[in-house]
Amino acid sequence: MKKMTKNKKIEIVKFLTEELNLSKIFILSNFIKLSVKEMENLRDRIKTKNAKLMVVKNNLIEKVFKNLNKEQLSEYLNGSSFIVWTREKNEIEIIKDLIDFRKKTGKIELKVGYVEGNVIDTEKFEIIGKIPSTKELEAKIVMLIKMPLARISNSLKYPLIKIINIVNQLTTEKGEKNEKSGEKNVG
Repeated sequence: MKKMTKNKKIEIVKFLTEELNLSKIFILSNFIKLSVKEMENLRDRIKTKNAKLMVVKNNLIEKVFKNLNKEQLSEYLNGSSFIVWTREKNEIEIIKDLIDFRKKTGKIELKVGYVEGNVIDTEKFEIIGKIPSTKELEAKIVMLIKMPLARISNSLKYPLIKIINIVNQLTTEKGEKNEKSGEKNVG
């Protein structure tokens, strides 16, 4: 593997500092024995949420945390690390995706996150992972709004349907009586 130049390291630290400073969320994770294919799969999943994932050496992440005045997060740096971040308002979906990936593979560990000024640890990740996503909440709200209208509509339709059924039943009964009386007249 090629050794990274000092200029490249400075570039990465500057880039990450700017990106994380503008982000709504960033999450530091460890990974163990993650294959290239699994890492690509994780990157693709994260990308669909308009987030970015970058594998970075811990000493560079430590410099980024220092630049952001978040040195306390450096205590979570150990092992092979990657960082996920986004500027979008989809924190819950990203956390849920990472938790789901962790459950499926067992090869990543969510260490610490920073969401809108709050430090998120492992326990909080689990709690957040159980919260419905924005899309799920929107769907529930639509159903709650739609349900009373559907009930009213059904309530208004029911008497009309009942009348139609009674008329059909009477017509059928009358037709049967006519058939029976016609049969008697013939014989």
